[in-house]
Amino acid sequence: MNVALNRDKVDSVVMRKNKKTFISEIKQNFYLYLLVLPGILFFIIFKYLPMVGIVVAFQNFNVMKGIFKSEFVGLKNFEYFFTSKDWLAVTWNTVFLNLLFLLTGLFFSILIAIVLSEISSKYFKKVTQSVVILPNFISWTLVSMFVFALLSTDVGWINTVLKAVGYMKEGQEINFYSNPALWTGILIVLKIWKTAGFGSVVYLAAIAGIDQEIYEAAKIDGASRMQCITKITLPQT
Repeated sequence: MNVALNRDKVDSVVMRKNKKTFISEIKQNFYLYLLVLPGILFFIIFKYLPMVGIVVAFQNFNVMKGIFKSEFVGLKNFEYFFTSKDWLAVTWNTVFLNLLFLLTGLFFSILIAIVLSEISSKYFKKVTQSVVILPNFISWTLVSMFVFALLSTDVGWINTVLKAVGYMKEGQEINFYSNPALWTGILIVLKIWKTAGFGSVVYLAAIAGIDQEIYEAAKIDGASRMQCITKITLPQT
């Protein structure tokens, strides 16, 4: 009995100590925690709170009723999906496209980082980096509107220009939206344009951390600029 009471006392003391330690830690490093607060708020607001929308997968969702008033149907949506004849094709398209996005995004992010690191003019480098990162902050809704303005059959910029230069006649427009074969390439280009620039920031930081003496030693040994990229930059990125 005494042992149990002593254990409870020890636990309560440890809890009070940890509480004091946490509070004192906040007070001691208040400004450091204040610096990370915007990042924490960003992830809470834009990453965690939107996860509430996952509940839509288990509802007979009604736009008028919204998420919190739509009928809950459990796993019926999943049953409907997996009993349809197209579920394999849909799953394959999703996996295939995401693999392409991953591979091409990685390639172009590293490529952009290397190109930016090789630019000698600081002003031009900053401007170029800002330009390639900017698309990341454009919403996909606006991107879809830009794409429609480019690819629309009737008023799309591409078809309009091709007709203006005499490449095609009226009624011979390219119907992008009814040709599934074109959309693999279109989606990859859009994904690269929107995300590769922002993804290059990580690799650019890694390149900036490479010891410059290695490059100097390589140049003394007669290494060309391309050899420095392939033998030093790429392996250490």
